[in-house]
Amino acid sequence: MTKTKSKLAATALASGVFFLTAFALAGSWKLPESDKANFTIDGMFGKDVNGTLDFNEATLQFSPDDVAHAHIDVSLKVASINTGISKRDHHLKTDDFFDAAKYPLITFHSTTVQKINGNSYKVTGNLGIKDVTKMVTIPFTFSGAGSNATFKGDFTINRMDYKVGEKQKMGVGKEVHISLNVPVVAQ
Repeated sequence: MTKTKSKLAATALASGVFFLTAFALAGSWKLPESDKANFTIDGMFGKDVNGTLDFNEATLQFSPDDVAHAHIDVSLKVASINTGISKRDHHLKTDDFFDAAKYPLITFHSTTVQKINGNSYKVTGNLGIKDVTKMVTIPFTFSGAGSNATFKGDFTINRMDYKVGEKQKMGVGKEVHISLNVPVVAQ
């Protein structure tokens, strides 16, 4: 398994987490008609890898004027991982990585949202992958007007913290950098 596969798996998870963050910023937000989290990761030899992960459920409440009452819950369907390469997608779903049959969902439940300054925020919450739940903080920005907005953020997780790809010791990086660009529509 390559570093790219490991990053894809973690990025897919993180994308869903970030979509939740985005929705919570203007009151009640929803994704456009596509119910997918999009992600891009740095692949091997500097080639980006793009993919999607389908949402299972999302509850997103947020207002920039009242971040103390923000609430973000999301779950993503592990079996929906799609990188455009079916062999890689299949491998990511096996017990070598996510074990989609045993752990069908990736979850994020916010505990706090804080305004940093201007249009910069951070959301902290519990990220659940497989049978591991860890606290993560995702810094992000919010820009938009009216009923359309975009949330952008970057963060890093260690795939080993979530037992993702533990059997893959060679050629697979442990740290996964996740970059998100999430368009949303007011509900």
